[in-house]
Amino acid sequence: MELEAKMRSLREMLLAPSPDPSVRTDSSIFVIYPPEQEIEFRSQLQKMLHVLEELGVAFRHLDLTTLPFEVLEARGLLPDAFTGEFDDYPALKRGMARAVQDALKDRVSRAAAEVPGGAIILSGTSALYPVIKFADVLAELRHLACRIVLAFPGREEGGKLHFMSQRDGYNYLAVRL
Repeated sequence: MELEAKMRSLREMLLAPSPDPSVRTDSSIFVIYPPEQEIEFRSQLQKMLHVLEELGVAFRHLDLTTLPFEVLEARGLLPDAFTGEFDDYPALKRGMARAVQDALKDRVSRAAAEVPGGAIILSGTSALYPVIKFADVLAELRHLACRIVLAFPGREEGGKLHFMSQRDGYNYLAVRL
């Protein structure tokens, strides 16, 4: 399915009534597209967000492009991160993974509280590569009464998702576009 068709499907899903909040399932939606289509995805997303806003759809858009830097800055580690990356990249990646994952869960939870039954749309997700596995994050957010829409630059191969070039967890219950 082409990106434009995926965005049309996504818009239709977000315009439909939200799932019954008493039923606890993963109501996430993944928009899977090749990483080289990131600019096109962002352009089409902005158009869709404008339509949703005009129609009064409850949503919050979280652009995650700067999240890793914000986490490092909040911990006072931003200047040292660049030199540390070259000294011990695996250790930096492990340390960043938990901090960024916690910050992401916190942001999504706060946004979900602002729009109960609405949608939380995550873009700029490629900035979280390679420290985040979305399977781990979404498993901990299933309790939220909202739809989580995830920009997923990567591919589906044999039923398994690959975020950028990295295998990303296990069998998702999310809708895949």
